Amino acid sequence: MAPPPLLKPTPRPCHIKTTAPSNLATAFGEQQWVTAANLAKQRYRTTKDPYYLAVEIAAKSQSDNLTDRNAGKIAVENMVKENVTISDADTLDMYELSCYYLNVKYSETIGVLRGRLVKALPKDQNACTRCFDACVWFSDWKNAQQIAASLNKNFVNDRKFLFRYIMATHLYSTSQDCPDGSRKIFSSLAKAQADKAFDLRVMTAGEEYHVNRAVLTDAEVWLWLDIRIIHSTQKENLELFRRSEYSPLRFLESGQYDLFWKAYKYLQACDASDDIIQIGKHILITATHRFQSEADAIEKDADVINLRKLASAEDNQQSPVEISSVKTKLDRAIAKARPARSSEDNYYVAATCDYQMLFIMLNEIQSQPDNKRLMKQTNNSIDKLTRALKRADCMRPIFQRSLSIVSLAAIFHRDSTPDLALGNPMTTRVTCLVDYINQGFDNPNLLLETLLFIRELSAPEIEACVSSLYNIGTKSADSFKRFMLAALCSKIRYTVAGNPKLATCGFCNTELKGNDCVSCLKGIAIDALDTYKIGIEDHNLRQDILSRQGENPLSDIAITGAACLLRIARLGSKRSSYGTNSLHHANIQLFLQAVLWLDSCTRTSLPIKSVHSIILTKLYVILGSVVRAKNLWDPYAVKNVLLDSLGLLFIDRLSSITPGLFIMGTSHSNPVEPFMTHFSRGLRVTTPKRIMDSLEMGNYQSIPGIVQFAKKQAASCSLVLTVVEDRRASRMKTGKIELAIEDQALVRTLNHSSYQVTRKC
Repeated sequence: MAPPPLLKPTPRPCHIKTTAPSNLATAFGEQQWVTAANLAKQRYRTTKDPYYLAVEIAAKSQSDNLTDRNAGKIAVENMVKENVTISDADTLDMYELSCYYLNVKYSETIGVLRGRLVKALPKDQNACTRCFDACVWFSDWKNAQQIAASLNKNFVNDRKFLFRYIMATHLYSTSQDCPDGSRKIFSSLAKAQADKAFDLRVMTAGEEYHVNRAVLTDAEVWLWLDIRIIHSTQKENLELFRRSEYSPLRFLESGQYDLFWKAYKYLQACDASDDIIQIGKHILITATHRFQSEADAIEKDADVINLRKLASAEDNQQSPVEISSVKTKLDRAIAKARPARSSEDNYYVAATCDYQMLFIMLNEIQSQPDNKRLMKQTNNSIDKLTRALKRADCMRPIFQRSLSIVSLAAIFHRDSTPDLALGNPMTTRVTCLVDYINQGFDNPNLLLETLLFIRELSAPEIEACVSSLYNIGTKSADSFKRFMLAALCSKIRYTVAGNPKLATCGFCNTELKGNDCVSCLKGIAIDALDTYKIGIEDHNLRQDILSRQGENPLSDIAITGAACLLRIARLGSKRSSYGTNSLHHANIQLFLQAVLWLDSCTRTSLPIKSVHSIILTKLYVILGSVVRAKNLWDPYAVKNVLLDSLGLLFIDRLSSITPGLFIMGTSHSNPVEPFMTHFSRGLRVTTPKRIMDSLEMGNYQSIPGIVQFAKKQAASCSLVLTVVEDRRASRMKTGKIELAIEDQALVRTLNHSSYQVTRKC
């Protein structure tokens, strides 16, 4: 299914030549179109210069006269049909302006004329570059590719033209304009040119070769890697990445970490388990050797030895100031004794901080036939690295966090099927998970990090884990920690209290009736409410939350408790019939209790999480209390990309409840106005400008991503529903809309193929 075409970008700036009469330049610049057209017409009669004819047509195209508005389109189509070549870029700019507001396909009209200009004047770098930029601005990759090929051929000493040619060929081969019969040809051409730029030569057996990447930037190598992944077969790429010269490790050793990660993720997508395991082992072993060498040098230093003895002897004898002074001197001595690291050393050290990479390696080990042996070896390697870090005095929080979670994953993989026959659910993996949670209780991402492990636990193990955390929290003198652990226990219980894929509850192991364990949800809601009441009256806890300016366990508890009430109330469990509210089949009393609970939390002086406001906003919209929902939504300032993902939580079917909100007041009070502005600016201004800026700065690797993002924006449901909400509100207010929906600037491009938009909207 092909995506809809991109929205036409804003017109490019068009200025009169400096050689033109000043009165014509002034009239055109001030948009005095009638005067400008007449002056251009007079100038054309005098000079017979085709440029002034184009200026006249461009000026007339801005008028309301239908004949004048279509003059540019007719002239361009005739020139294309009669094989006319315009050898002046300024003249083409005028014809481009004259056709902008008309329904013409750029690649078949102006783009063709720009291609002819380049063929006629291949050595005119300025004119050819202007034509290339214009084609890129209008996403005409067909003609942009041809122009880029000419620029690369005629200006071989300028490397930017080579990579523009590669990039344009690659994008044209993946665009809708490329015929199916030619797609493979252009794909092969893009790959061949990229390989040539990367100095990748096809070698015969036994030949020696050398790869020199020193002249390539990260952006250029990224473009090459993108093209290889898209246009080469999996077998070809795996053979390439298995050569030492092109291994992902070479990217890491060169300091190109993003490229290393891209290649590493590609190996994962290809199920290249052996390669991933070998790369992970090499990184662990190399980093360990680096730290051990540093530790050996530090431990042999006389100053460090003496200061460590002094610090150890005086810990219990000197004042805190004197102890601090000794430790400061010790830190300086260690830094002085530490051998200088090479750049390659630093890259390997940085790689060990990325626990996702090691996570991938552990998952691949799990799929191996001899996974027990490999897992034991990996766990030993991680332990050695941990000891080396501590010896070298390099154990920073980021290392501690990465290695702790990787060690936890290794334990879970190793003890994937624990023996519960002895009746003790507090298994090794549960004990390690509890220790990890206890150490990082204030980490905002803790639940996301541990959720994968929690879902692997059996019901008795989950119960033991929650009980252990609850006991730790109860015994803690720190009220903030106590409530953070209580909030986390509620989240864990809520997460496992119902799974559509399971027949029993993941916590109490009772048979499910539907998708939820109602008894568990009730218990969670009751416990959460009791904890919330105690916490809201705890003055010390409130002061602690305010001082931290971040985590608020009371907000977390309220969200979890309210979510339980909503699930018990069966909100959204059944599809409402047409014309009925989402609350039609729900328990209204429980729904209102959830709303009041969340709302009461917002009325305290404590900071609340953004998800808290979003959930409450949606509930108020469902309830029909739009004023309260808008008061919560407006300060949240959802904008830009977040509008596409979160905005519909507020505006979806809002016009059915309060159509007057869309019409009364200024355009700024219209709830969908930010959406209109965001999508219009994004598709018409931001996208082409970002592409041009990336070209100018040589960030070729970002251009395919920009194009892909724009295609997704053009096909966005948020975009269509924004217009639908606006039109529905207008229809409810006035009863009739004169403008057809396909004439709406943001939606008309969707009116084709499988994206057909109904006129009833």
